[in-house]
Amino acid sequence: MNVSSTHVFERIKHLYDFKNLTELSKYFGKNGNWAASMNKNDSIPYPQCVQAAAEKGVSLDWLLFGKDSYTLSKSAVLSEIQDGIYESVELGILDEISTEQLKATSALILKKLENITQISAEQIKNEKAVS
Repeated sequence: MNVSSTHVFERIKHLYDFKNLTELSKYFGKNGNWAASMNKNDSIPYPQCVQAAAEKGVSLDWLLFGKDSYTLSKSAVLSEIQDGIYESVELGILDEISTEQLKATSALILKKLENITQISAEQIKNEKAVS
């Protein structure tokens, strides 16, 4: 799979709303023509890609290759959690619980999942806006 420096720099510019490669260069602490020179030589700025992915919550697959990563909406995840808890009650794995208890438990589980998977509306918005 071929990585295009031009596409990588364009994605980084979009993520940060930079108007040009000079702004991008200065943001990463480089001289003003660093990004243009890297791009001309078809060189990929891997450390800056890692930094951008971490700062903006996008995948390196997207940043380097333009591949969409699989994302789930918060409401879809919450619905699946609720269905799983409800099924556990029906199967007798869990005791009867009220609708309020089911919703509260589902919300707590979703919060824990968000903490470890970093599900965020910003990430989903960024990935869809640039693709």
